[in-house]
Amino acid sequence: MRERILQEFVENNKNKTGPQLERELGNGASLFLTRVTAWLRLTYLLNCNISLQLQAISIFISAASGSRFLAEFLEVGGVLTVLELLGLSQVKEADKAEALRLLICIANSGRKYKEFLCESYGVRTVADCLARSRSEITQDYCQNLLYQLGVGNPKFLMQVYKSLLSLLTSTSTSPTAQQMSGQALRMLLPAVQTIHPTIVDAALTLLKSAHIQIQYEGYELIRELIQRPNLQDIVLIQLIQLLKTVTSDDSFEENDDRRRRGTKAADGKTLQANSQWATSLLPDERPSDSVLAVFIQQAYAAKLLGVIAASSRELAERMIQLQIVSGLLNIIANVMHQDSQKYAANALIYLVQTFEYVADALVQHMGRNFFDLLEDKPDTFYRELTWEQVKYLRKNTVRINADDQREEEDGDEDSGGSVTSDEEGAENGDGNSLLVVPEKRSHRMSSHSEVTTPSAFPSNKWLNPPAMHPTSWDTPEQVETSEQKKMAQANANAQNQNILDEYEKNQSDEALVEDLYVPYGSAASNVTFAGAKFKKGGVADYSEKFNQELEEFRKSNSKKSLKEKEEFQVKFDEDMTKKLNRVKKEPGLFTKQHPALPKI
Repeated sequence: MRERILQEFVENNKNKTGPQLERELGNGASLFLTRVTAWLRLTYLLNCNISLQLQAISIFISAASGSRFLAEFLEVGGVLTVLELLGLSQVKEADKAEALRLLICIANSGRKYKEFLCESYGVRTVADCLARSRSEITQDYCQNLLYQLGVGNPKFLMQVYKSLLSLLTSTSTSPTAQQMSGQALRMLLPAVQTIHPTIVDAALTLLKSAHIQIQYEGYELIRELIQRPNLQDIVLIQLIQLLKTVTSDDSFEENDDRRRRGTKAADGKTLQANSQWATSLLPDERPSDSVLAVFIQQAYAAKLLGVIAASSRELAERMIQLQIVSGLLNIIANVMHQDSQKYAANALIYLVQTFEYVADALVQHMGRNFFDLLEDKPDTFYRELTWEQVKYLRKNTVRINADDQREEEDGDEDSGGSVTSDEEGAENGDGNSLLVVPEKRSHRMSSHSEVTTPSAFPSNKWLNPPAMHPTSWDTPEQVETSEQKKMAQANANAQNQNILDEYEKNQSDEALVEDLYVPYGSAASNVTFAGAKFKKGGVADYSEKFNQELEEFRKSNSKKSLKEKEEFQVKFDEDMTKKLNRVKKEPGLFTKQHPALPKI
Protein backbone atom coordinates (compact mmCIF):
# COMPACT_ATOMS: atom_id res chain seq x y z
CA MET A 1 0.00 0.00 0.00
CA ARG A 2 2.79 2.47 0.90
CA GLU A 3 4.62 1.77 -2.34
CA ARG A 4 1.48 2.46 -4.39
CA ILE A 5 0.83 5.71 -2.51
CA LEU A 6 4.40 6.89 -3.09
CA GLN A 7 4.33 5.91 -6.75
CA GLU A 8 1.08 7.84 -7.35
CA PHE A 9 2.50 10.84 -5.47
CA VAL A 10 5.66 10.87 -7.60
CA GLU A 11 3.73 10.56 -10.85
CA ASN A 12 1.18 13.29 -10.03
CA ASN A 13 3.32 15.93 -8.29
CA LYS A 14 6.47 16.40 -10.35
CA ASN A 15 7.62 20.03 -10.91
CA LYS A 16 5.06 21.45 -8.48
CA THR A 17 5.72 24.43 -6.23
CA GLY A 18 5.53 24.44 -2.43
CA PRO A 19 2.05 26.04 -2.21
CA GLN A 20 0.71 23.58 -4.79
CA LEU A 21 2.00 20.66 -2.73
CA GLU A 22 0.37 22.11 0.39
CA ARG A 23 -2.95 22.44 -1.43
CA GLU A 24 -2.64 18.93 -2.88
CA LEU A 25 -1.99 17.36 0.54
CA GLY A 26 -4.45 19.53 2.46
CA ASN A 27 -1.81 21.52 4.38
CA GLY A 28 -0.19 18.26 5.45
CA ALA A 29 2.90 18.39 3.22
CA SER A 30 5.30 18.74 6.17
CA LEU A 31 3.79 15.74 7.91
CA PHE A 32 3.99 13.66 4.73
CA LEU A 33 7.67 14.61 4.23
CA THR A 34 8.45 13.68 7.85
CA ARG A 35 6.81 10.27 7.45
CA VAL A 36 8.73 9.50 4.22
CA THR A 37 12.03 10.60 5.79
CA ALA A 38 11.45 8.42 8.87
CA TRP A 39 10.59 5.46 6.60
CA LEU A 40 13.87 5.98 4.69
CA ARG A 41 15.93 6.11 7.90
CA LEU A 42 14.39 2.86 9.14
CA THR A 43 14.58 0.82 5.93
CA TYR A 44 17.64 2.00 3.92
CA LEU A 45 19.75 -0.83 5.36
CA LEU A 46 17.18 -3.31 4.07
CA ASN A 47 17.49 -1.95 0.52
CA CYS A 48 13.72 -1.59 0.18
CA ASN A 49 12.27 0.96 -2.30
CA ILE A 50 15.10 3.43 -1.71
CA SER A 51 14.81 5.06 -5.15
CA LEU A 52 11.08 5.64 -4.77
CA GLN A 53 11.51 7.23 -1.34
CA LEU A 54 14.33 9.49 -2.58
CA GLN A 55 12.25 10.60 -5.56
CA ALA A 56 9.39 11.59 -3.25
CA ILE A 57 11.76 13.58 -1.04
CA SER A 58 13.33 15.27 -4.10
CA ILE A 59 9.89 16.60 -5.09
CA PHE A 60 9.73 18.54 -1.80
CA ILE A 61 13.38 19.67 -1.86
CA SER A 62 13.36 20.92 -5.48
CA ALA A 63 9.97 22.63 -5.23
CA ALA A 64 9.96 26.39 -5.78
CA SER A 65 9.15 28.36 -2.61
CA GLY A 66 9.80 25.20 -0.68
CA SER A 67 12.73 26.25 1.49
CA ARG A 68 10.68 25.23 4.54
CA PHE A 69 10.72 21.64 3.36
CA LEU A 70 14.51 21.73 2.91
CA ALA A 71 15.01 23.09 6.45
CA GLU A 72 12.78 20.39 7.91
CA PHE A 73 14.68 17.69 6.02
CA LEU A 74 18.00 18.92 7.41
CA GLU A 75 16.64 19.17 10.97
CA VAL A 76 15.58 15.52 11.09
CA GLY A 77 19.01 14.35 9.87
CA GLY A 78 18.02 13.41 6.34
CA VAL A 79 21.34 14.57 4.83
CA LEU A 80 23.35 12.32 7.14
CA THR A 81 21.18 9.37 6.17
CA VAL A 82 21.67 10.01 2.45
CA LEU A 83 25.46 10.42 2.85
CA GLU A 84 25.66 7.20 4.85
CA LEU A 85 23.69 5.48 2.13
CA LEU A 86 26.42 6.32 -0.42
CA GLY A 87 29.04 4.37 1.52
CA LEU A 88 27.10 1.11 1.71
CA SER A 89 28.18 -1.68 -0.61
CA GLN A 90 24.78 -3.44 -0.62
CA VAL A 91 22.98 -0.41 -2.03
CA LYS A 92 22.36 -0.53 -5.76
CA GLU A 93 24.01 1.90 -8.16
CA ALA A 94 20.63 3.26 -9.25
CA ASP A 95 19.77 4.08 -5.64
CA LYS A 96 23.10 5.85 -5.16
CA ALA A 97 22.53 7.87 -8.32
CA GLU A 98 19.13 8.99 -6.99
CA ALA A 99 20.73 9.94 -3.66
CA LEU A 100 23.36 12.04 -5.48
CA ARG A 101 20.59 13.83 -7.42
CA LEU A 102 19.00 14.75 -4.11
CA LEU A 103 22.31 16.07 -2.74
CA ILE A 104 22.84 18.15 -5.91
CA CYS A 105 19.43 19.76 -5.36
CA ILE A 106 20.46 20.63 -1.81
CA ALA A 107 23.84 22.04 -2.93
CA ASN A 108 22.18 24.23 -5.57
CA SER A 109 20.02 25.87 -2.90
CA GLY A 110 22.79 28.14 -1.60
CA ARG A 111 26.19 28.53 -0.01
CA LYS A 112 25.10 27.71 3.54
CA TYR A 113 23.74 24.36 2.37
CA LYS A 114 27.04 23.61 0.58
CA GLU A 115 28.91 24.35 3.79
CA PHE A 116 26.50 22.11 5.70
CA LEU A 117 27.20 19.23 3.32
CA CYS A 118 30.97 19.74 3.61
CA GLU A 119 30.78 19.92 7.41
CA SER A 120 28.91 16.62 7.34
CA TYR A 121 31.94 14.97 5.63
CA GLY A 122 30.17 15.15 2.32
CA VAL A 123 33.33 15.78 0.24
CA ARG A 124 35.09 12.67 1.49
CA THR A 125 31.95 10.53 1.11
CA VAL A 126 31.26 11.65 -2.45
CA ALA A 127 34.93 11.24 -3.42
CA ASP A 128 34.94 7.67 -2.07
CA CYS A 129 31.75 6.93 -3.98
CA LEU A 130 33.36 8.26 -7.18
CA ALA A 131 36.43 6.08 -6.67
CA ARG A 132 34.53 2.87 -5.88
CA SER A 133 31.60 3.18 -8.26
CA ARG A 134 31.53 1.24 -11.54
CA SER A 135 28.52 3.03 -13.02
CA GLU A 136 29.23 5.98 -15.29
CA ILE A 137 25.91 7.60 -14.36
CA THR A 138 26.81 7.53 -10.67
CA GLN A 139 30.31 8.80 -11.41
CA ASP A 140 28.90 11.66 -13.46
CA TYR A 141 26.63 12.69 -10.58
CA CYS A 142 29.61 12.53 -8.19
CA GLN A 143 31.63 14.79 -10.50
CA ASN A 144 28.84 17.37 -10.72
CA LEU A 145 28.30 17.34 -6.96
CA LEU A 146 32.00 17.83 -6.18
CA TYR A 147 32.14 20.70 -8.66
CA GLN A 148 29.06 22.33 -7.08
CA LEU A 149 30.58 21.97 -3.61
CA GLY A 150 33.72 23.79 -4.77
CA VAL A 151 32.12 26.62 -6.77
CA GLY A 152 30.99 29.55 -4.63
CA ASN A 153 32.25 27.88 -1.46
CA PRO A 154 35.67 29.40 -0.65
CA LYS A 155 35.70 27.93 2.84
CA PHE A 156 35.91 24.36 1.54
CA LEU A 157 37.35 25.00 -1.93
CA MET A 158 40.80 23.65 -1.09
CA GLN A 159 39.29 20.55 0.49
CA VAL A 160 37.45 19.76 -2.73
CA TYR A 161 40.58 20.61 -4.75
CA LYS A 162 42.77 18.21 -2.75
CA SER A 163 40.17 15.44 -2.94
CA LEU A 164 39.99 15.71 -6.73
CA LEU A 165 43.78 15.81 -7.03
CA SER A 166 44.16 12.68 -4.89
CA LEU A 167 41.60 10.89 -7.07
CA LEU A 168 43.38 11.99 -10.23
CA THR A 169 46.77 10.66 -9.15
CA SER A 170 45.50 7.46 -7.52
CA THR A 171 46.32 4.22 -9.32
CA SER A 172 43.63 2.18 -7.55
CA THR A 173 40.68 4.07 -9.04
CA SER A 174 39.10 3.28 -12.38
CA PRO A 175 40.12 5.21 -15.52
CA THR A 176 36.64 6.73 -15.78
CA ALA A 177 36.85 8.01 -12.20
CA GLN A 178 40.23 9.59 -12.95
CA GLN A 179 38.80 11.18 -16.07
CA MET A 180 35.81 12.61 -14.16
CA SER A 181 38.02 13.98 -11.38
CA GLY A 182 40.35 15.55 -13.95
CA GLN A 183 37.48 17.34 -15.65
CA ALA A 184 36.16 18.68 -12.34
CA LEU A 185 39.66 19.75 -11.30
CA ARG A 186 40.20 21.72 -14.52
CA MET A 187 36.88 23.51 -14.01
CA LEU A 188 37.87 24.46 -10.46
CA LEU A 189 41.39 25.73 -11.26
CA PRO A 190 40.30 29.30 -12.17
CA ALA A 191 38.78 29.67 -8.69
CA VAL A 192 41.98 28.57 -6.90
CA GLN A 193 44.18 31.56 -6.11
CA THR A 194 47.46 29.80 -5.33
CA ILE A 195 48.41 26.38 -6.72
CA HIS A 196 51.23 24.34 -5.22
CA PRO A 197 53.94 23.30 -7.73
CA THR A 198 53.52 19.62 -6.85
CA ILE A 199 50.53 19.49 -9.17
CA VAL A 200 52.94 19.72 -12.12
CA ASP A 201 54.55 16.37 -11.27
CA ALA A 202 51.13 14.81 -10.83
CA ALA A 203 49.95 16.11 -14.20
CA LEU A 204 53.09 14.85 -15.97
CA THR A 205 52.58 11.42 -14.44
CA LEU A 206 49.17 11.22 -16.10
CA LEU A 207 50.85 11.41 -19.51
CA LYS A 208 52.36 7.96 -18.95
CA SER A 209 49.01 6.30 -18.40
CA ALA A 210 47.95 3.46 -20.65
CA HIS A 211 44.46 4.97 -21.04
CA ILE A 212 44.08 7.70 -23.61
CA GLN A 213 41.35 9.54 -21.67
CA ILE A 214 43.72 9.99 -18.73
CA GLN A 215 46.51 11.15 -21.05
CA TYR A 216 44.14 13.75 -22.48
CA GLU A 217 43.21 15.05 -19.01
CA GLY A 218 46.90 15.39 -18.12
CA TYR A 219 47.53 17.22 -21.39
CA GLU A 220 44.66 19.67 -20.81
CA LEU A 221 45.64 20.14 -17.16
CA ILE A 222 49.18 21.19 -18.12
CA ARG A 223 47.75 23.65 -20.66
CA GLU A 224 45.76 25.21 -17.82
CA LEU A 225 48.77 25.32 -15.49
CA ILE A 226 51.04 27.05 -18.04
CA GLN A 227 48.77 30.09 -17.82
CA ARG A 228 49.85 30.64 -14.20
CA PRO A 229 52.95 32.91 -14.14
CA ASN A 230 54.35 31.27 -11.01
CA LEU A 231 54.21 27.81 -12.60
CA GLN A 232 55.48 28.58 -16.11
CA ASP A 233 59.19 28.02 -15.39
CA ILE A 234 58.47 24.82 -13.47
CA VAL A 235 56.31 23.41 -16.26
CA LEU A 236 58.87 24.27 -18.97
CA ILE A 237 61.80 22.85 -17.00
CA GLN A 238 59.95 19.60 -16.31
CA LEU A 239 58.84 19.18 -19.94
CA ILE A 240 62.30 19.90 -21.37
CA GLN A 241 63.85 17.52 -18.85
CA LEU A 242 61.55 14.80 -20.20
CA LEU A 243 62.86 15.47 -23.71
CA LYS A 244 66.46 15.01 -22.62
CA THR A 245 65.77 11.68 -20.92
CA VAL A 246 67.21 8.84 -22.99
CA THR A 247 65.14 5.76 -22.19
CA SER A 248 65.49 2.50 -24.07
CA ASP A 249 66.00 -1.15 -23.49
CA ASP A 250 69.50 -2.34 -22.56
CA SER A 251 69.57 -4.57 -25.62
CA PHE A 252 69.47 -1.54 -27.91
CA GLU A 253 73.19 -0.84 -27.40
CA GLU A 254 74.37 -4.32 -26.46
CA ASN A 255 72.95 -6.05 -29.52
CA ASP A 256 74.15 -3.47 -32.04
CA ASP A 257 76.72 -5.84 -33.55
CA ARG A 258 74.23 -8.70 -33.65
CA ARG A 259 71.71 -6.45 -35.39
CA ARG A 260 74.30 -5.48 -37.99
CA ARG A 261 75.17 -9.09 -38.74
CA GLY A 262 71.68 -10.57 -38.57
CA THR A 263 69.33 -8.00 -40.11
CA LYS A 264 71.75 -5.63 -41.84
CA ALA A 265 69.59 -2.75 -40.67
CA ALA A 266 72.57 -0.69 -39.68
CA ASP A 267 74.63 -0.92 -42.86
CA GLY A 268 73.64 2.57 -43.93
CA LYS A 269 70.08 1.57 -44.79
CA THR A 270 67.64 4.42 -44.49
CA LEU A 271 64.79 3.81 -42.07
CA GLN A 272 61.96 5.30 -44.10
CA ALA A 273 59.17 4.27 -41.74
CA ASN A 274 58.90 3.13 -38.16
CA SER A 275 57.18 -0.05 -39.32
CA GLN A 276 60.36 -1.01 -41.19
CA TRP A 277 62.33 -0.17 -38.08
CA ALA A 278 60.09 -2.44 -36.03
CA THR A 279 60.48 -5.32 -38.45
CA SER A 280 64.27 -4.93 -38.39
CA LEU A 281 64.41 -5.30 -34.62
CA LEU A 282 65.11 -8.60 -33.00
CA PRO A 283 62.29 -10.16 -30.93
CA ASP A 284 63.99 -9.39 -27.62
CA GLU A 285 64.57 -5.74 -28.60
CA ARG A 286 60.93 -4.63 -28.72
CA PRO A 287 60.21 -1.81 -26.23
CA SER A 288 58.72 -2.93 -22.95
CA ASP A 289 55.56 -1.45 -21.45
CA SER A 290 57.49 0.84 -19.11
CA VAL A 291 59.67 2.15 -21.94
CA LEU A 292 56.62 2.64 -24.17
CA ALA A 293 54.95 4.65 -21.40
CA VAL A 294 57.97 6.98 -21.29
CA PHE A 295 57.84 7.33 -25.09
CA ILE A 296 54.19 8.39 -24.88
CA GLN A 297 55.06 10.88 -22.16
CA GLN A 298 57.84 12.36 -24.28
CA ALA A 299 55.49 12.63 -27.27
CA TYR A 300 53.00 14.64 -25.22
CA ALA A 301 55.83 16.78 -23.83
CA ALA A 302 57.03 17.66 -27.34
CA LYS A 303 53.48 18.41 -28.45
CA LEU A 304 52.85 20.63 -25.42
CA LEU A 305 56.07 22.57 -25.93
CA GLY A 306 55.18 23.17 -29.57
CA VAL A 307 51.70 24.43 -28.65
CA ILE A 308 53.07 26.68 -25.88
CA ALA A 309 55.76 28.11 -28.17
CA ALA A 310 53.18 28.90 -30.85
CA SER A 311 50.92 30.65 -28.31
CA SER A 312 53.57 32.85 -26.66
CA ARG A 313 56.80 34.20 -28.15
CA GLU A 314 58.12 35.06 -24.69
CA LEU A 315 57.71 31.49 -23.52
CA ALA A 316 59.31 30.24 -26.72
CA GLU A 317 62.42 32.33 -26.01
CA ARG A 318 62.44 30.99 -22.48
CA MET A 319 62.38 27.44 -23.88
CA ILE A 320 65.38 28.20 -26.08
CA GLN A 321 67.29 29.45 -23.04
CA LEU A 322 66.44 26.17 -21.30
CA GLN A 323 68.02 24.29 -24.27
CA ILE A 324 64.87 22.84 -25.79
CA VAL A 325 66.64 22.36 -29.14
CA SER A 326 68.95 19.71 -27.73
CA GLY A 327 65.99 17.85 -26.26
CA LEU A 328 64.03 18.00 -29.51
CA LEU A 329 66.98 16.55 -31.44
CA ASN A 330 67.15 13.74 -28.91
CA ILE A 331 63.45 12.95 -29.43
CA ILE A 332 63.83 13.07 -33.22
CA ALA A 333 66.38 10.27 -32.84
CA ASN A 334 63.77 8.10 -31.07
CA VAL A 335 62.93 5.95 -34.09
CA MET A 336 61.08 3.53 -31.82
CA HIS A 337 58.10 5.93 -31.51
CA GLN A 338 56.82 7.80 -34.54
CA ASP A 339 54.47 10.22 -32.74
CA SER A 340 57.25 11.62 -30.57
CA GLN A 341 59.41 12.15 -33.67
CA LYS A 342 56.59 13.97 -35.46
CA TYR A 343 55.76 16.35 -32.59
CA ALA A 344 59.44 17.08 -31.90
CA ALA A 345 60.08 17.80 -35.59
CA ASN A 346 57.10 20.17 -35.75
CA ALA A 347 58.28 22.07 -32.68
CA LEU A 348 61.85 22.31 -34.02
CA ILE A 349 60.68 23.57 -37.42
CA TYR A 350 58.55 26.26 -35.75
CA LEU A 351 61.49 27.48 -33.66
CA VAL A 352 63.74 27.55 -36.73
CA GLN A 353 61.20 29.54 -38.73
CA THR A 354 60.51 31.98 -35.88
CA PHE A 355 64.02 32.59 -34.48
CA GLU A 356 66.87 32.96 -36.94
CA TYR A 357 69.60 32.42 -34.37
CA VAL A 358 68.18 28.93 -33.77
CA ALA A 359 68.72 28.18 -37.46
CA ASP A 360 72.29 29.50 -37.24
CA ALA A 361 72.97 27.31 -34.21
CA LEU A 362 71.68 24.23 -36.01
CA VAL A 363 73.96 24.92 -38.97
CA GLN A 364 76.90 25.46 -36.63
CA HIS A 365 76.41 22.33 -34.51
CA MET A 366 74.64 19.89 -36.85
CA GLY A 367 75.96 20.90 -40.26
CA ARG A 368 74.54 22.41 -43.40
CA ASN A 369 73.39 19.02 -44.75
CA PHE A 370 71.14 18.39 -41.77
CA PHE A 371 69.66 21.87 -42.03
CA ASP A 372 69.01 21.45 -45.76
CA LEU A 373 67.36 18.11 -45.06
CA LEU A 374 65.19 19.78 -42.43
CA GLU A 375 64.11 22.42 -44.94
CA ASP A 376 63.60 20.13 -47.94
CA LYS A 377 61.69 17.35 -46.17
CA PRO A 378 60.15 18.80 -43.00
CA ASP A 379 57.45 16.13 -42.81
CA THR A 380 59.49 13.02 -43.56
CA PHE A 381 63.16 13.68 -42.80
CA TYR A 382 62.97 11.90 -39.44
CA ARG A 383 61.88 8.72 -41.25
CA GLU A 384 65.06 8.63 -43.32
CA LEU A 385 67.60 8.45 -40.52
CA THR A 386 70.44 5.93 -40.54
CA TRP A 387 72.09 4.33 -37.53
CA GLU A 388 75.01 6.76 -37.61
CA GLN A 389 72.67 9.76 -37.77
CA VAL A 390 70.54 8.45 -34.91
CA LYS A 391 73.60 8.00 -32.71
CA TYR A 392 74.85 11.48 -33.51
CA LEU A 393 71.46 13.05 -32.74
CA ARG A 394 71.34 11.29 -29.40
CA LYS A 395 74.79 12.58 -28.47
CA ASN A 396 74.21 16.15 -29.69
CA THR A 397 75.66 19.00 -27.65
CA VAL A 398 73.67 21.90 -29.07
CA ARG A 399 73.60 24.87 -26.70
CA ILE A 400 72.05 28.22 -27.58
CA ASN A 401 72.52 31.36 -25.55
CA ALA A 402 69.88 33.87 -26.61
CA ASP A 403 71.44 36.72 -24.59
CA ASP A 404 74.75 36.45 -26.44
CA GLN A 405 72.89 36.32 -29.72
CA ARG A 406 71.07 39.57 -28.90
CA GLU A 407 74.38 41.26 -28.11
CA GLU A 408 75.80 40.13 -31.46
CA GLU A 409 72.74 41.46 -33.26
CA ASP A 410 73.08 44.81 -31.49
CA GLY A 411 76.76 44.91 -32.48
CA ASP A 412 75.90 44.20 -36.09
CA GLU A 413 73.39 47.04 -36.10
CA ASP A 414 75.94 49.48 -34.65
CA SER A 415 78.57 48.56 -37.27
CA GLY A 416 76.15 48.47 -40.17
CA GLY A 417 77.43 51.74 -41.71
CA SER A 418 81.14 50.84 -41.64
CA VAL A 419 83.00 49.51 -44.67
CA THR A 420 84.81 46.17 -44.38
CA SER A 421 88.28 45.41 -45.69
CA ASP A 422 86.84 43.34 -48.54
CA GLU A 423 84.68 46.27 -49.56
CA GLU A 424 87.67 48.60 -49.50
CA GLY A 425 89.60 46.17 -51.70
CA ALA A 426 86.72 46.05 -54.17
CA GLU A 427 86.53 49.86 -54.29
CA ASN A 428 90.25 50.17 -54.89
CA GLY A 429 90.09 47.63 -57.70
CA ASP A 430 92.55 45.26 -56.01
CA GLY A 431 92.63 42.10 -58.09
CA ASN A 432 94.01 39.97 -55.27
CA SER A 433 91.02 40.54 -53.01
CA LEU A 434 88.24 37.96 -53.32
CA LEU A 435 84.97 39.28 -54.66
CA VAL A 436 82.26 39.19 -52.04
CA VAL A 437 79.35 37.27 -53.53
CA PRO A 438 76.05 36.96 -51.65
CA GLU A 439 75.23 33.31 -51.26
CA LYS A 440 71.81 31.97 -52.14
CA ARG A 441 70.21 31.18 -48.78
CA SER A 442 66.82 30.67 -47.28
CA HIS A 443 64.80 33.53 -45.85
CA ARG A 444 65.52 32.30 -42.31
CA MET A 445 69.28 32.59 -42.82
CA SER A 446 69.51 35.70 -44.97
CA SER A 447 70.22 38.16 -42.18
CA HIS A 448 73.19 36.31 -40.64
CA SER A 449 76.69 35.55 -41.76
CA GLU A 450 77.75 32.04 -42.73
CA VAL A 451 78.49 29.86 -39.73
CA THR A 452 81.37 27.45 -39.86
CA THR A 453 80.54 23.78 -39.65
CA PRO A 454 82.41 21.61 -37.13
CA SER A 455 84.63 18.77 -38.19
CA ALA A 456 82.01 16.17 -37.17
CA PHE A 457 79.80 17.22 -40.06
CA PRO A 458 82.02 18.80 -42.76
CA SER A 459 79.87 20.50 -45.34
CA ASN A 460 80.45 20.19 -49.08
CA LYS A 461 81.09 23.80 -49.84
CA TRP A 462 80.67 23.63 -53.60
CA LEU A 463 77.80 21.20 -53.70
CA ASN A 464 75.34 23.93 -54.69
CA PRO A 465 77.41 26.77 -56.19
CA PRO A 466 75.86 30.21 -55.67
CA ALA A 467 74.91 32.42 -58.54
CA MET A 468 77.83 34.62 -59.57
CA HIS A 469 77.26 38.26 -60.22
CA PRO A 470 79.61 41.17 -59.65
CA THR A 471 78.92 43.68 -56.98
CA SER A 472 80.48 47.02 -56.21
CA TRP A 473 80.28 49.44 -53.35
CA ASP A 474 80.48 52.98 -54.85
CA THR A 475 80.38 55.93 -52.54
CA PRO A 476 78.29 58.94 -53.59
CA GLU A 477 81.43 61.07 -53.93
CA GLN A 478 83.18 58.65 -56.32
CA VAL A 479 82.51 59.13 -60.05
CA GLU A 480 83.93 56.42 -62.31
CA THR A 481 84.93 56.97 -65.88
CA SER A 482 84.15 54.51 -68.66
CA GLU A 483 87.69 53.12 -68.55
CA GLN A 484 87.47 52.48 -64.82
CA LYS A 485 84.13 50.73 -65.28
CA LYS A 486 85.58 48.50 -68.00
CA MET A 487 88.58 47.69 -65.78
CA ALA A 488 86.32 46.86 -62.83
CA GLN A 489 84.19 44.64 -65.06
CA ALA A 490 87.27 42.81 -66.32
CA ASN A 491 88.53 42.27 -62.77
CA ALA A 492 85.13 40.94 -61.73
CA ASN A 493 85.04 38.52 -64.66
CA ALA A 494 88.53 37.31 -63.84
CA GLN A 495 87.63 36.76 -60.20
CA ASN A 496 84.49 34.88 -61.13
CA GLN A 497 86.53 32.69 -63.49
CA ASN A 498 88.96 31.93 -60.65
CA ILE A 499 86.07 30.90 -58.42
CA LEU A 500 84.64 28.62 -61.11
CA ASP A 501 88.08 27.05 -61.69
CA GLU A 502 88.44 26.38 -57.98
CA TYR A 503 84.93 24.87 -57.91
CA GLU A 504 85.74 22.53 -60.81
CA LYS A 505 88.95 21.50 -59.12
CA ASN A 506 87.20 20.69 -55.85
CA GLN A 507 84.37 18.98 -57.69
CA SER A 508 86.74 16.68 -59.55
CA ASP A 509 88.28 15.47 -56.28
CA GLU A 510 84.91 14.70 -54.65
CA ALA A 511 82.43 11.97 -55.41
CA LEU A 512 79.29 12.81 -57.30
CA VAL A 513 76.13 13.51 -55.37
CA GLU A 514 74.28 10.78 -57.27
CA ASP A 515 76.87 8.24 -56.10
CA LEU A 516 76.45 9.21 -52.46
CA TYR A 517 72.70 9.75 -52.27
CA VAL A 518 70.51 6.74 -51.55
CA PRO A 519 67.02 6.90 -53.12
CA TYR A 520 63.96 5.77 -51.23
CA GLY A 521 63.87 2.00 -50.79
CA SER A 522 67.39 1.32 -52.12
CA ALA A 523 70.28 -0.32 -50.27
CA ALA A 524 73.30 1.78 -49.33
CA SER A 525 76.21 1.90 -46.91
CA ASN A 526 77.78 4.56 -44.70
CA VAL A 527 75.30 7.33 -45.49
CA THR A 528 75.43 10.24 -43.06
CA PHE A 529 74.43 13.87 -43.00
CA ALA A 530 78.01 14.94 -43.72
CA GLY A 531 78.79 12.19 -46.23
CA ALA A 532 76.13 13.01 -48.76
CA LYS A 533 73.79 15.72 -49.87
CA PHE A 534 70.20 14.58 -49.50
CA LYS A 535 68.44 15.71 -52.67
CA LYS A 536 64.77 15.61 -53.44
CA GLY A 537 63.45 12.46 -55.08
CA GLY A 538 60.62 12.25 -57.58
CA VAL A 539 58.65 9.85 -59.74
CA ALA A 540 60.56 10.84 -62.88
CA ASP A 541 63.53 8.64 -61.88
CA TYR A 542 61.33 5.57 -61.70
CA SER A 543 58.92 6.23 -64.57
CA GLU A 544 60.83 4.14 -67.13
CA LYS A 545 61.17 1.18 -64.79
CA PHE A 546 57.50 1.42 -63.85
CA ASN A 547 56.41 1.42 -67.51
CA GLN A 548 58.52 -1.66 -68.24
CA GLU A 549 57.09 -3.58 -65.31
CA LEU A 550 53.56 -2.54 -66.28
CA GLU A 551 54.07 -3.78 -69.86
CA GLU A 552 55.42 -7.13 -68.62
CA PHE A 553 52.44 -7.47 -66.30
CA ARG A 554 50.00 -6.85 -69.13
CA LYS A 555 51.68 -9.43 -71.38
CA SER A 556 51.72 -12.11 -68.69
CA ASN A 557 48.10 -11.38 -67.80
CA SER A 558 46.96 -11.68 -71.43
CA LYS A 559 48.78 -15.02 -71.87
CA LYS A 560 47.25 -16.35 -68.70
CA SER A 561 43.69 -15.39 -69.73
CA LEU A 562 44.16 -16.94 -73.20
CA LYS A 563 45.38 -20.18 -71.66
CA GLU A 564 42.37 -20.31 -69.34
CA LYS A 565 40.00 -19.87 -72.28
CA GLU A 566 41.69 -22.75 -74.14
CA GLU A 567 41.35 -25.04 -71.13
CA PHE A 568 37.59 -24.48 -70.85
CA GLN A 569 36.92 -24.70 -74.63
CA VAL A 570 34.96 -27.89 -75.61
CA LYS A 571 35.47 -29.57 -79.00
CA PHE A 572 32.47 -31.45 -80.42
CA ASP A 573 32.60 -34.34 -83.00
CA GLU A 574 30.49 -33.58 -86.07
CA ASP A 575 29.23 -37.19 -86.54
CA MET A 576 28.22 -37.42 -82.92
CA THR A 577 26.44 -34.08 -83.14
CA LYS A 578 24.41 -35.19 -86.19
CA LYS A 579 23.47 -38.46 -84.50
CA LEU A 580 22.28 -36.63 -81.38
CA ASN A 581 20.20 -34.21 -83.42
CA ARG A 582 18.58 -37.15 -85.29
CA VAL A 583 17.76 -38.92 -82.05
CA LYS A 584 16.13 -35.77 -80.66
CA LYS A 585 13.56 -35.84 -83.47
CA GLU A 586 12.49 -39.45 -82.80
CA PRO A 587 8.96 -39.63 -81.28
CA GLY A 588 9.88 -42.51 -78.95
CA LEU A 589 12.92 -40.83 -77.43
CA PHE A 590 11.59 -41.01 -73.87
CA THR A 591 10.18 -44.52 -74.07
CA LYS A 592 11.44 -47.30 -71.90
CA GLN A 593 13.80 -48.63 -74.57
CA HIS A 594 14.56 -46.79 -77.80
CA PRO A 595 15.92 -48.89 -80.72
CA ALA A 596 18.51 -46.24 -81.60
CA LEU A 597 20.02 -46.35 -78.12
CA PRO A 598 22.18 -49.16 -76.83
CA LYS A 599 20.66 -51.62 -74.42
CA ILE A 600 21.56 -51.24 -70.77
